[in-house]
Amino acid sequence: MATINRIVNPEEEPDFTGSKVTILYSDSAYLKIKVEAPLIERYAETDPPQTVFGEGVRAVFYNRDRQEESSLAADWARLDEKTEIWEARGHVVVNQTGGDSLLTEVIFWDQHEGVIYNETYTQIFSEGTYYQCNEGIRAAQNFSWWSCTSSAGEIEFEDVPVASDTLVTESYEESVLRDIQAGESE
Repeated sequence: MATINRIVNPEEEPDFTGSKVTILYSDSAYLKIKVEAPLIERYAETDPPQTVFGEGVRAVFYNRDRQEESSLAADWARLDEKTEIWEARGHVVVNQTGGDSLLTEVIFWDQHEGVIYNETYTQIFSEGTYYQCNEGIRAAQNFSWWSCTSSAGEIEFEDVPVASDTLVTESYEESVLRDIQAGESE
């Protein structure tokens, strides 16, 4: 029956499946991106054709000197092979090497434009400040620049934590606000 289902519904079965996969993207012999995933499934018969990273993905972006500029990690990802736009979901974390960090639940990456974007709640830690972007962000894929679509607020820190695999919770925000208010009242 499984064989018959594959023939009748080919778009439901992957054409290619791989485990513990590393994909390298280069341009003019320069390493640009390294993608690692525990599982990859390619669906060539779907419209559009797509590659799914169902157990998570980690992408590292490099500059021309082969130095890491930024990284992206997510619980799940999908590449639309026609538009070359990636969609990452779950605990999405973007870190700029030695700099800014972004946390969200969904983000899109346009390879041609070299930008990441979304239209959902996003948290950014940047140079001693924590930003809440309620309606999304737009940023360079290496996170060298970014902008909030709608900023809900910002909080300054002396020591900005590096983004982890979870969003900052309301209880964490409340404790930070209490600490700031206590410092202002002294």
